[in-house]
Amino acid sequence: MKALQIIRYNDWWTYKVAPLMGFALAVLGLQDQSPWNHGFSFVQLIGYIVLAASYVSIINDFTDREEDAKAGKRNALVGWSSQKLTLLFVVLFGVLGYAFYSLISQPLALVFYVLTLLVYSAYSFPPIRLKNRGIWGLWADACGANLFIALFAVAYLFNDSNRAGWICYLEIGFITFIFGIRGIIWHQFHDKKNDEKAGVQTAAVMLKEAPVRRATSLLFILELIGVLVLLCQLNTMTLWIGTIYYGSLLAYRHYFLKQEMVIAISQQEDYHLIGSDWYEWVVPFCLLFGASLQDPDNLLLLMLFLFLFPRKGLQLTRETADVFIRWYNYLITPKHMR
Repeated sequence: MKALQIIRYNDWWTYKVAPLMGFALAVLGLQDQSPWNHGFSFVQLIGYIVLAASYVSIINDFTDREEDAKAGKRNALVGWSSQKLTLLFVVLFGVLGYAFYSLISQPLALVFYVLTLLVYSAYSFPPIRLKNRGIWGLWADACGANLFIALFAVAYLFNDSNRAGWICYLEIGFITFIFGIRGIIWHQFHDKKNDEKAGVQTAAVMLKEAPVRRATSLLFILELIGVLVLLCQLNTMTLWIGTIYYGSLLAYRHYFLKQEMVIAISQQEDYHLIGSDWYEWVVPFCLLFGASLQDPDNLLLLMLFLFLFPRKGLQLTRETADVFIRWYNYLITPKHMR
């Protein structure tokens, strides 16, 4: 559909929305609340996130039109008339205005939502255009695409304003910000040649690779510590099992499929950004599955999640089946033929 191309649905649906669902479920887990009791809030939350992601995609394409044309990159808004662009932005800002109005009763959530859009606007629009300002672009993207929108999800669902509530904000903010930094570094280095061709001064263009690798390795260690603390606080058996499963899958991919396990910068075409599948699918699936064991009503939310985000689940299912097939073939093969 043309509308899905304009908002670049494939670029963020699984990669951004699903992890935020996972963090939202973690928020409820920290409050010992059943997701089913917040089912309508989840649907609303997805709507707000989709709107924010659509805004980011549209302004990114709008401000990158000339650079994308130079680099030969696809851009859904190239060739649009000024009338069509005006209509698009009128509709977009009209829907955003309604979203702001509907969030007035939750001022902290509204603040984080507005910050998400403001930071990404500063990332894209001249004369600020932080995308062209090296390391500031990394900060802006990590804050806009990960940190503030995750804190919005926390504020939208978290009812506890005491010390435990602020610890939740700090934990999830810390984890999402570091993962966001790793993600944008991966993206910029992956797109480095196009940016050099278009004259875009991203951090990947301006910085040397070796110190960036060292810095992201340190950040990754801090992220792992944050994840471990969150796992211990949630103390959900299904999530522990899912995390062990994910670690085993990483080992399988690395040793058997020869995939490169990437912290931020990849060196080969066949690679995996460590943590991406865990955030995108393992966390939300395992938390919903665990909640379903306690309250069968949550099965409806689990089915909704599987319906909305089928691609990653099917991929992991195929890989898991491949692991078992390999082991089975290994076991039935005579020792002298292995």
